[in-house]
Amino acid sequence: MKKHFHLSEKEILLLTFFCVALVLFLFVMLPHLVPKPAPKVPALEISDDLKDNALLHELTSVSSVCFVGDSVTYGVLNGGFPWYDPLLPYITAKVENVSLGGWTTRYLLAESGTIPSCELYVIAIGTNDVLVNDPARSAITEEDYISNIVELKSRICAISPDAKFVFIAPWIAGNGGDSFSPEEFAELKKKRDSYAAALSDLCISEKDLFSDPAPFIEERFEEESQDHYLLDWIHPNYKYGVPLYCEAALRGCK
Repeated sequence: MKKHFHLSEKEILLLTFFCVALVLFLFVMLPHLVPKPAPKVPALEISDDLKDNALLHELTSVSSVCFVGDSVTYGVLNGGFPWYDPLLPYITAKVENVSLGGWTTRYLLAESGTIPSCELYVIAIGTNDVLVNDPARSAITEEDYISNIVELKSRICAISPDAKFVFIAPWIAGNGGDSFSPEEFAELKKKRDSYAAALSDLCISEKDLFSDPAPFIEERFEEESQDHYLLDWIHPNYKYGVPLYCEAALRGCK
């Protein structure tokens, strides 16, 4: 003979409460328990006017490339997406990255022994040299900056005598956000421009490729707020900023 279980009114209320609580818990927590797909930067759309770009040509015609730089090359604040990430679908070469947030040319020289032998080096360093006015940590004049770049290239050539080089000017554009007064930032921009001009002259004399991404970035910021692209006043977000910096590096290549 089967036994029938009867729940009391109190037990029914407790069971109902438990079920409602469980449903609410799952509703709130389930989105956090299910792994989210990792963010991804889409490939840069190569328009007709970029198909013959010199930097793109070098990146797609070598067997190994090393990107060297600071936080923008490292992918600080944006989840680890370097400025060149949108170009990776087009690059078949072995890709190396030697970079770290806060690096200046002085820090890079100190760590130059970690740079591997490669066919191509794309070096984007100098932003922190412009920002940090400390001779123990950075190149505080354009002469010091160029001297450090020359020494860096010499050390790389010692391990890769036939290497090709692309140098990218300091990543400073926009308005400096709340970090500087308009007058202070104007002086920084002036200093950045002098470093960029000196680097351009060096590349001309050395027959290396040079890119200054700042003009293209600044032009975009005139059309749309820099907050759409940046996480602060210099580091690009992965969704809009990294593609912008990437395209700017290509379009700034001379």
